[in-house]
Amino acid sequence: MTEAQKSNLFMKVFGVLVVSLAGCAASGDAVEPPEDELFFPTALASSSVGAEMFVVNANSDLSFNSGTILSFDADQTRSVVDDWVDGQVVPQGCTRDEVQPHVLVCPADNFLVEGKVARVGSFASAISVQQLASGDDRLFVSVRGDPSVTWINSSTGALNCHDTKLPPHRCDDTHSFGHLRDDDELPFLPEEPFQLYIDGTNGYGVVSHLSASAVSLFSAPTDGTPPMLTDILGNIFAANLNGTVGSYGVAGRKPGTASDHVYITSRTERRVQMMSVDTTTGTPQAIRGEFFFMTGVVQSDEARAVRFFDDGKRMAVLHSDPPTVQVYDTEEDSTGFPNNTFVGASQACDSASDMVVHETPEGRFAYVTCFSSGELWTIDLDTQSVANVTLIGRGPSGISLGGNDLLWIANFLDDSLSVVDISNDARFPQTGVLRLGDN
Repeated sequence: MTEAQKSNLFMKVFGVLVVSLAGCAASGDAVEPPEDELFFPTALASSSVGAEMFVVNANSDLSFNSGTILSFDADQTRSVVDDWVDGQVVPQGCTRDEVQPHVLVCPADNFLVEGKVARVGSFASAISVQQLASGDDRLFVSVRGDPSVTWINSSTGALNCHDTKLPPHRCDDTHSFGHLRDDDELPFLPEEPFQLYIDGTNGYGVVSHLSASAVSLFSAPTDGTPPMLTDILGNIFAANLNGTVGSYGVAGRKPGTASDHVYITSRTERRVQMMSVDTTTGTPQAIRGEFFFMTGVVQSDEARAVRFFDDGKRMAVLHSDPPTVQVYDTEEDSTGFPNNTFVGASQACDSASDMVVHETPEGRFAYVTCFSSGELWTIDLDTQSVANVTLIGRGPSGISLGGNDLLWIANFLDDSLSVVDISNDARFPQTGVLRLGDN
């Protein structure tokens, strides 16, 4: 497959050329996916204790009959990065990149947690992690091709998502939800489940929908009880002149607190819809809240990601039109309601795909992946300015901050992961010191 073809696939996956994928059948229906390779990686999430990084393979060209979730050893990765940066140690099977000699290239399977893999539907777009009361993790994966949200139990050495006699590692229907309250007579999960937010303490999650004016709420009990779709909040955004509509980013202002505000951004307008969740009955219920418009930058459409920092007092929003990272004051006023006022904006790259926020003693920074240019942009959120731009890989999409000061980036176009060390200087991170795959 050419890079142009892969790029076109990415645009479909991330909503620029949206098509309905519900019910589509894989052309590789009888072809089992590899369980030790990267193929169209799109999203990542760190385990709750930071020892592992979970990676979503989306199977975006439908070569196989499913996508996969792989687990990478984050502690081993940190050790290899330290040896490479400090002493230029090249482990067996790895090589120095000929074009970028500061980058160490290694086979991805060298860093996999052996046997810790799960198979999910195609076109998975996001992954999020909840720590259960037992100390184990539960993963949530939004799958656009079904559509569904799949959950996977993670314990030492295993990912478990099937209770039936399916082939090893394949998630079964008992580990995903579709119908509201598991009732076939009630509405089905809206199409194109996209981004995820999990409040593991309060026991619920929210998923946006790329081609529906809705968000869906589901239970996520900390005792490990199976999750359930409990509510759907619809008609939250208006369609544009082309009839396009959809919700994009979703995040809670202060996860784990009572009556937290969840913020939802739109594909097609500047509106931010707020909601809260009533958990007093044991079944989470969505409560439609206020909304406000992001008016700090003219015509700010397609808000792809929203992240909170400074203990919920500030919100960073990644826009693709115009390409900006905008900061809003979300501190509570005298009435206890967030201010939701514009603070400032920084330029961002074209075709920005994802963003994480990192708070350090030196400042607060947003790291933005830039799909078209293959760059990683560092945005200083305190000054709303671009601090650094560095080449990272081909088609960087998802990004996640691990528990050991490593940024992990999924490179969609070359089936690889880039690992960036930010332990020494968060403002000027070292350029992709390690690349897994594409070797």
